[in-house]
Amino acid sequence: MRELKFRAYHKGNCEMLQNNQQGYEGNVFQWLHERQPIDIMQYTGMKDKNRNDIFEGDVVKIWTASGIKYKAIVEFNDGCFDIVHECRDYLKVYVGNRSVEVIGNIHENPELLEQNNETNHE
Repeated sequence: MRELKFRAYHKGNCEMLQNNQQGYEGNVFQWLHERQPIDIMQYTGMKDKNRNDIFEGDVVKIWTASGIKYKAIVEFNDGCFDIVHECRDYLKVYVGNRSVEVIGNIHENPELLEQNNETNHE
């Protein structure tokens, strides 16, 4: 069975909270009750090549079979987790090939999105 984990980002405080065995650390439930601007992201159940958890909203580096690397965003769409770059593709395919690395997330590292047009051949 897949492990269910979440994290929450408070857009006003610019604060990321991870959940733990007892629930969220900090004030996430108070934020929800007060209808504050938060974004909750679910764990995909997958890990990157360095064994880091992959969550919705993560920015990942992808290596293709032809040696091209690019950055993509992890999103949940139509019942599965995808990576989005110039098109949409299944995250699980790249995780299975150990060709995914988490390099940040859309909230704490917006500069990675600005540099998303970089495509390199290695």
